[in-house]
Amino acid sequence: MAVFSAEFANVEKNAALNGFKCVPVPGAVSEAEADTVNRLVSLWRDKYEKNRVKTAYFNCEQEIKNLNVSLPSDFARRCRARVGWCAKAVKSLADFTVYDGLDGIPEDSPVYALSAVNDLEFVISQAVTSAYKHGFSLLTVYRGLSGAAKVQARSALSSSAVWDFESQTIKSAFTITGYDSEGRVTSFCVFVPGAILQFANINGDWTVKRVNTLPGIVTAVPIVYDPQLDRPFGRSRITKALRSYTDMAVRTLVRMEASAEFYSVPKLWFLGLDPEAMSGDGWTSLISQINAISRDEDGNTASPYQVQQASMSPHAEMLRTLALLAASETNLPASDLGVNMAVPQSAEALAEAERKLTREADRQNSLYSKAVKQALVCASKLDINVNNNPQTAEDAAKLRVLFKPTQEQSAGARGDMFAKIAANVPSYVSTVQAWRSLGFSDEDALAILREVRKDNALSFLERAANSGGNISTVAENATVAENTAVAENTTAESTLSESEE
Repeated sequence: MAVFSAEFANVEKNAALNGFKCVPVPGAVSEAEADTVNRLVSLWRDKYEKNRVKTAYFNCEQEIKNLNVSLPSDFARRCRARVGWCAKAVKSLADFTVYDGLDGIPEDSPVYALSAVNDLEFVISQAVTSAYKHGFSLLTVYRGLSGAAKVQARSALSSSAVWDFESQTIKSAFTITGYDSEGRVTSFCVFVPGAILQFANINGDWTVKRVNTLPGIVTAVPIVYDPQLDRPFGRSRITKALRSYTDMAVRTLVRMEASAEFYSVPKLWFLGLDPEAMSGDGWTSLISQINAISRDEDGNTASPYQVQQASMSPHAEMLRTLALLAASETNLPASDLGVNMAVPQSAEALAEAERKLTREADRQNSLYSKAVKQALVCASKLDINVNNNPQTAEDAAKLRVLFKPTQEQSAGARGDMFAKIAANVPSYVSTVQAWRSLGFSDEDALAILREVRKDNALSFLERAANSGGNISTVAENATVAENTAVAENTTAESTLSESEE
């Protein structure tokens, strides 16, 4: 265990590695790795503030950027107007990424057990939401104390990474794994080829432990939104344009609130009224004194005049314009941002508006599938129990990670497609994909197939016993009868589903 010292000067909450510097340690950290650690820590510190701002917009906790022209700053702060467009932009696209199990490997594969133990559905959901929020997130893979491989999602708010343009993979990565009650970083990990460097702060001193992993491989996989040649770690859904529209919308809501205060009170002027008649508070004057004003000493009365109220329409129209701009920036339907169109949109127009988002989700899901597969392959090699199984290497090569379709289909449409394919390709009904297409989960599909195979095996043995031992003829007849019955039953179910709709 090597020890480092670090000064905690000007510590900010959740950004507290000021003064840290890694030095080479024989047997633990090489000179090149020490430079990598310092570079990653510096990179995280440089990007932290931008990621914190995006998180604030996502949580509707950003500061109001008042122009100080028509509204006092104190009123703008107390109004507490909130606009949730940034969160809507992230969550609406993330909702189209739903993990749907593994494909290409047998149901008894050890990789299935690995995915179940790590609860991939939950981990992927977290990683994808974080990627849309900050541009990228990490799936880190390491071996636990029991020897089992662990897959965890890490946010860009507590991570950084360096991209290798030659190999098109992560060259090294950094993730914070612990904070104290004051926001100081107490532990972090650095992923380098073939090892994980585990740093921990013990009583103000930093220690490091080297854990060897897979030779030449960095066991951290990026989950990236919209990767580009010049930006391999992608970009955030909370763009500068969207943040600008959100700021303008917040200011518009504040102006509407201020206008509402004046809009709610009649604009009355009294010419010739003694100021003492309005000595009470404004509301009391409105409901009592104004209704019974006496004559003055000359016998004259005050002349009331009502000023036309300010209209709320300009504010509402501006808010609608900003919502349309935000919808264009995020590919969201305008109705999702609270805009009611003057002319009702047709079903085709609404479907086309959503289709822009689903096309983007389809492209992203394809990238996520490859990234999750890469993480599972690393996990299968690190896990002691799984790696010892000779079937693991073959399954890892054939593995495919599936996500549910982004476009919903009715039960009748799915059943009709199932029946038509089964009629032409009888073996289709014996695949997991067939039962997934009907809307069953991966676990349900496997359970159904196990029951079907068990029933078929018992039926086959029974017919073989009654045929006098002519097994080949029985097998051929059983296959034809089974597939015909399944196709007929599926057609009946499809017709029933259509009639119910």
